[in-house]
Amino acid sequence: EQAMMGLRSASRGLGSPESVLAPSEQRFDRAASLFAAHGQTMLGKRELALGRLAPRLQPALLFRPVEKQEHRLGRAAMPLSLMRSRLDAQAQALSQAGRLLDSVSYRGVLERGFALVTGADGGVVKTAVAAKAEASLTLTFSDGFMVTGAASTRKPTKSKKEEQRDLF
Repeated sequence: EQAMMGLRSASRGLGSPESVLAPSEQRFDRAASLFAAHGQTMLGKRELALGRLAPRLQPALLFRPVEKQEHRLGRAAMPLSLMRSRLDAQAQALSQAGRLLDSVSYRGVLERGFALVTGADGGVVKTAVAAKAEASLTLTFSDGFMVTGAASTRKPTKSKKEEQRDLF
């Protein structure tokens, strides 16, 4: 019972819901009327500004940047035939460089019947005097190599081309 009495006392001190909400409702109503009046004023100003700009607004204005970029792209792009001729010229130059590389490669010399003679240290042996001074020599041919002298216990190897022929 005491709790009920305390609750009734507190509710009397708060007042009615209408009296509590009345000041907020008044502020809201004032703000709404000011907003409506200001909104109408702003709308009128914006309509006036749009009315001044409308004659200058045209769809062509939107296309000008696109047309400008298309023009720049057209100037930069090569015709397809010019691109093909450049690619053909570069392919021919690359083919010539490959043939030149093959012509100066020592492998081409080996294909013509010569041999590459190297010592035990891997250095090229150029004279008969230098060959006599080496303990072992490696003779490299177009189809493989052969070791002579002290280290000649290994069998000559076959080239990859011969190995593939044997496999098939």
